[in-house]
Amino acid sequence: DAATTAAPPDAGETPVVSPKPEVAPAPVADKPAAVADKPAPVADKPAPVADKPAVASPAAVDAATGKKLLEELCTQCHELDDVEKHGGDDVSGWAKVVRAMVEEGAEITDAQAKQLVPFLAVTYPKQ
Repeated sequence: DAATTAAPPDAGETPVVSPKPEVAPAPVADKPAAVADKPAPVADKPAPVADKPAVASPAAVDAATGKKLLEELCTQCHELDDVEKHGGDDVSGWAKVVRAMVEEGAEITDAQAKQLVPFLAVTYPKQ
């Protein structure tokens, strides 16, 4: 089980023995490693398309908070009639409106805008 060196040992010397490298047997798999036990789940719905803005669902909007923000923040500069005159819009459109108001000086934080914009999109939807 041990291999000896090719040169014979001189008299009185102990032969140099080098061990054989042990090789572990390769594991045998029942199936390829890339195949999982279960297939990957398939989404019920396709991923949203980037060029279509997200639509806020009424269930995802906190109506009380949105209304309060609308009444407190938007009326600092104009009447609520102006919001209605704007007409309806989707989330993307209302986000642009709120961004423009901030650029005009409205003091609306990002957290407030994230609550206000979906509320506006649900309350004043694009027609």
